Amino acid sequence: MKKFTLCIVIFVLAVLPVSSQEEEVRASVGLAIVLNLLPGFGLGSFIQGDCVGGFAQLGAELSAVGIYGIIFYSFFWTIAGQPSLLMEHEAFTTVLAITGTGIFYASKVFGFIRPIRYAAHKKTKLQDERVRISFVPSIAPDWSSQRLAVGVGLTVKFAVE
Repeated sequence: MKKFTLCIVIFVLAVLPVSSQEEEVRASVGLAIVLNLLPGFGLGSFIQGDCVGGFAQLGAELSAVGIYGIIFYSFFWTIAGQPSLLMEHEAFTTVLAITGTGIFYASKVFGFIRPIRYAAHKKTKLQDERVRISFVPSIAPDWSSQRLAVGVGLTVKFAVE
């Protein structure tokens, strides 16, 4: 399964061209969706730069895995001959199984929708950003006094259409 996932990721990275910021946003959507669906755990959202979506999907999938872990742990203790309190209450076990399944599938749907919405938000943010002015700390050699000069540089970027 790991080799198959790795092959899919390499294929997606090789096929999608990345040349401008808008194409990069578009390319990262496909990769994010594939990585959110196959291995899951919010990996695609993290790679896309969306920490909120990544942590949301990570938390949901970990809780679903935790619920299934509790059910399987109780099930195997019951098979081993140790009475399990959880397995004695079949209705509660059924509710846990349905809840875990619902959380898991909801996180997969979220992992499909969130990268698209995040990319659309990022694209509009890039379009609104015509001029960016930022101050950058810089360290440069001062050849006249043979020392390092510490200063602040001004960076101005213009978006050309």
